[in-house]
Amino acid sequence: MKSLILVDDNFVHATVCRYQVDRESKIGFIAPVEVLTYVPDMPEAYAQSVVDTILFSHGESNYTTEASYRYASKMWVETNGRTERKSRVYDSYGKLLLECDVIGTTASDKYKGVGKAIDEADLKFAINYLRKQQRTFASGIEVLKEEVDNQHFLRFLNSQDHSFIASFAEEIVKSKPDLSQARYYYEHIVCYDLFNVFKQEYERMIGLYPKFEILRQFISAMEAMMQFDRLSLFDYLYGLYAEVDKYKYAYLPKLTPASGMKNLRLYILDGNATASGSITHAGSEVPYTVESVSSSKLKIYDIDLSKYTDITSVTANTQRFLYGIGP
Repeated sequence: MKSLILVDDNFVHATVCRYQVDRESKIGFIAPVEVLTYVPDMPEAYAQSVVDTILFSHGESNYTTEASYRYASKMWVETNGRTERKSRVYDSYGKLLLECDVIGTTASDKYKGVGKAIDEADLKFAINYLRKQQRTFASGIEVLKEEVDNQHFLRFLNSQDHSFIASFAEEIVKSKPDLSQARYYYEHIVCYDLFNVFKQEYERMIGLYPKFEILRQFISAMEAMMQFDRLSLFDYLYGLYAEVDKYKYAYLPKLTPASGMKNLRLYILDGNATASGSITHAGSEVPYTVESVSSSKLKIYDIDLSKYTDITSVTANTQRFLYGIGP
């Protein structure tokens, strides 16, 4: 994906973002791979009437790597491209777990205290408020296109940045939203600070065209949605719309133990005091429940297999932050 910053029809900055689909994620998470930028020595004339299909229009070698991302054990790692002095490890939900600094070789645990619990009443109010304002906003866009002649705002109105905000609002207020799609929009809005740009552009337009003052209510409704921690928000929404149950049986962690294995150890980040699942052996399936042997955020559960024979699989009933299941 490429985005350009133009000033008076002159090109002044380019950003190229590479993405990849995390095919192991149960929600089809689309993750960034690399962010590169290019700034010309002098502003360059840009013909907006010409379809721009070249990703690196100034030669890829001339672009600066701002950040790069890679996957490690179902977690993605971000490295600062300019200084190469800091790395950050995220889980598959996008939560920052660990930050490492090469200066002094220090590392800090970022998981504790990250994100705040969602208040159900606050979230339902925010969604209902946005649902009401989204209808007004959607119909207002068509009027804006007819009555506003400010070329700067009209370019923003037709931009991809504007589309991300409008698409997120349209999706999240549906009775059964596509949460994978909504999360993709939300992640992009947060990553590129698009809402602040959106707010500034609309406030500027409303100053020029006071008759559209009513659209400030949509801005307020979006602001209410953006206040939620993105991990907590979508964790809650997947539960609210029963999306977790949709994947319950297809994506349960499962392992086929080696012959003679007597014990398995299960690791769950932010797990409960107990874990449960099933053991399939000798043609039958039996449930199990085990207590955690750890009191930290990373729960550890030991599963005793010594009394079973011909084990074909061990399944864990969890959808949260599984680190691994093994001996």
